[in-house]
Amino acid sequence: MNEVAHRNPEQPLDVSKQTVAVQPLVLRMQNRIGFGAFSVVFQHPNNGKVFKLFRVRAENIQLGDLGIHEPALRQAAFDSEVAAYQIAMGAEGIRPLVPTFHGQGVVDQVLDSDGADISHQFLLECCYVIDLVKGPAPVKFTRAVAEQHAHLRAATAAFEASGINYWCDGAVFHASDPALTKIIDFALDDEYGKGSEEIALAV
Repeated sequence: MNEVAHRNPEQPLDVSKQTVAVQPLVLRMQNRIGFGAFSVVFQHPNNGKVFKLFRVRAENIQLGDLGIHEPALRQAAFDSEVAAYQIAMGAEGIRPLVPTFHGQGVVDQVLDSDGADISHQFLLECCYVIDLVKGPAPVKFTRAVAEQHAHLRAATAAFEASGINYWCDGAVFHASDPALTKIIDFALDDEYGKGSEEIALAV
């Protein structure tokens, strides 16, 4: 039985036991292969694995910034993504359609292209490791995209049946080919968005 999939929803997420044994130690911006509002994605030069490392705050201030609340909101988003991957690895209807999840990694240092230490820009314990997905650029995994393909409709149903409710802001590689399809950037819920609303209502 998948312990994560059957956890009590009232209990806080416990992702502390999923840390990978092999640490990336140092991530370098020269090995960056992607980035988003919350994170930077690196490919490790030695093992080829992908490390998704969360930022303390947005690289572009236009993406928004909730000041002192930002790190906690990003930590919550990270925990939700990790828990979703844990569930996905144990779900037959999801596992073939997502990259293999290798757990969490604690990053010791991040260096920019000049070798300067920029570790302060990142939540060094908010990093998880997955397999690299090769192929053309992914498309946003919207409901409209999912409706175009039977295997993606089945995937969304499996996500929701497993408690993975936040996938429509994710991305999908090889959307039309069930043998190659890989879905990334999904979570149990939109913890950042929910937290932001709570902060706004409290003001």
